[in-house]
Amino acid sequence: MKWDDLARQLTDVPQGSGRCVFAALHSLDDGSCLGRYPKDGPQVKVSEILQLKKAFRDPTMLYSSGITLKDMRFTYVKVEKNALLGRTTRLACLVMQTDKVYIICVYPGDELTKHVFYNCQGVYERIRSA
Repeated sequence: MKWDDLARQLTDVPQGSGRCVFAALHSLDDGSCLGRYPKDGPQVKVSEILQLKKAFRDPTMLYSSGITLKDMRFTYVKVEKNALLGRTTRLACLVMQTDKVYIICVYPGDELTKHVFYNCQGVYERIRSA
């Protein structure tokens, strides 16, 4: 499976359709990066993934710490289904936990979260069927 291609799928959609500016897939087991797009620039750290792993067990901890991705701090907004949602003044993030991977998306704050969530679900379906 080409993990980078799956991450790229989340960035290669038209604006207004849930386009992400950054997407990554990380192992549920050890937090290692399986794929990301774009490749340049900082990536999500394993320590940040391990913190998110704890947050999925107890999301209330995020009220004080927020969600940190790529050294950016997002204010925790809520949990929706199997996803943590966060925001800054210009960006938003969605971290989806599946049975195999974490799907991480950073997207412009004016993109609708429901579109990003839908696109993440599509990537998850491709992973499950592989």
